[in-house]
Amino acid sequence: MSKDPVKYKSTTILYTLLFIVLFFWMVLGFNIVQYSVISIVVNPLFWLGIGSLTLLSITPAIALLAWRIKMRTVFEEPEWDYRTREVELAEFRAMREEYHSSYSHLISRFDPTYFSLTVSSFVIAILLPLGYHIWGIDYLAISPLLFGFSILAFGIVFFNFIIRLVPSATTPHFSVLEFESIEKYVSLLRNTPGVSWAGVQLMIGEASGYFSFHDIRVVGRLEAIESVAHIVLSKDKPSRQITIRAELKYDQSQEPLIVQSEAYDKDQLPELLRDLVVRAFKLYVEKKGHDPFVDEILAELSANPDDLKND
Repeated sequence: MSKDPVKYKSTTILYTLLFIVLFFWMVLGFNIVQYSVISIVVNPLFWLGIGSLTLLSITPAIALLAWRIKMRTVFEEPEWDYRTREVELAEFRAMREEYHSSYSHLISRFDPTYFSLTVSSFVIAILLPLGYHIWGIDYLAISPLLFGFSILAFGIVFFNFIIRLVPSATTPHFSVLEFESIEKYVSLLRNTPGVSWAGVQLMIGEASGYFSFHDIRVVGRLEAIESVAHIVLSKDKPSRQITIRAELKYDQSQEPLIVQSEAYDKDQLPELLRDLVVRAFKLYVEKKGHDPFVDEILAELSANPDDLKND
């Protein structure tokens, strides 16, 4: 049986400290509201400042503890068993959601759900003591208790947000999977004449029950020659340069023939893709000879199949 690549050092002391911090600030918040009742009634703006300061003062301690807990993860590089797959966009979306959910303790990502919960719990906490405007002056008697527990709720959701955000030793090996740009480029390929299928190609690594995803690319198969030719679209993050290329592989033992274009402006992509598809079909005809299906597709694309040129 292969060795588990992910190990966890004891976090008991750190979680105990987290409990102490949350309990201390909960009691602190209770007392602050109890001794600020007059200010809450007379000067609500003063309370908003005090309440916000109380909540913000707990965040450095929670963030530090979340980071220390995340750093207790140890990773030993395993021997990955890699395989390449092409999947539909819907399947990639489901894989991504399951991956982010199952490996939230291993990856580093901005979680919009916990960010929204953090902001919401912050706002609710500082507004709770002002609820006497709605429920009457008697409400002030329970507002210290409510504020204390709202600090606890805020601390818990903020901790969950930070522990997902900060990196660990596993972060370089379990990367966050983007979706929005991939969805956009798959849709673009689907709407390109001559492309019969568009989806996502990725390399999946497996070791001891863990999965990692690498070399994620948007691909499209060319109509009538799906087994031979496909379009690959990728984006370089630093330069924002978009690279599209057609790969034609007639024999698995040979290196693919590549036709490539580059764009810095996304508005250029539809025209560049159409041009690249035409060039790929022409290259196929040049290497393999005329095919009635391919000739028909080239005619539909307003390209002369006899107008062959070396690109």
